[in-house]
Amino acid sequence: VNGVISKDTSDFQQLMVLSSAAAIAGNWPQGNKDDFELVAFYGQVPTKVKGRVSKGDFILAGFGNDGIGIAKSQDSLSSQDRSRIVGRAWESSNDRGVKLINTAVGFSFGNYSLNDEMAQLNNLNKQLDGLRSERDDLLSTYQTTLEKQSQHIETLLMKLENSR
Repeated sequence: VNGVISKDTSDFQQLMVLSSAAAIAGNWPQGNKDDFELVAFYGQVPTKVKGRVSKGDFILAGFGNDGIGIAKSQDSLSSQDRSRIVGRAWESSNDRGVKLINTAVGFSFGNYSLNDEMAQLNNLNKQLDGLRSERDDLLSTYQTTLEKQSQHIETLLMKLENSR
C-alpha cells in the first residue's frame, strides 16, 4: 500500500510475491538493505502456498495476513476471489502444509475481459427475463384464483341471502 510492503491484505492496492530469486532488482538500495525486499513483478517464482495445489490453479492471497497464498481451481473461483489473485500454479502438490509452488505472476489473471463481462451480463439478462416470466405467470394464476374465489363467495352470499 502506497509503496510499502505488508503481509496484511485486508486493504491492498497491489498484490505481489516476495522473491528470493528476482530476475531484476530495480531500485535496490546501495546502503542498508534490511528494510527492503525483492518483489517479483513478472515471470515465474516460488510462492508460499498452503494446502493442496493442482497445476493451473489460481493462487490467491490468503486471509491470514501471513503472506501465504491459497490455491483455487477455476471452477471454484468466485467473483470476489478475482481481486485476490496473485498468479497461477505451474506445478501440483498434495501436501496440505505450507510449501513453495512455482507460480506465474504479473499476468492479468484476475482481470475480466470485456467478453467475460458481456457474457455475464447476457446470462443475468436471461435469468431476469426468466424471473419476469415466472412472476407474470404467478400473478396471472393468483388473479384467476382470486376471481374464482370471489365468484364462489358471491354465490355463497346469494344462497345465504335467499335462505333468509
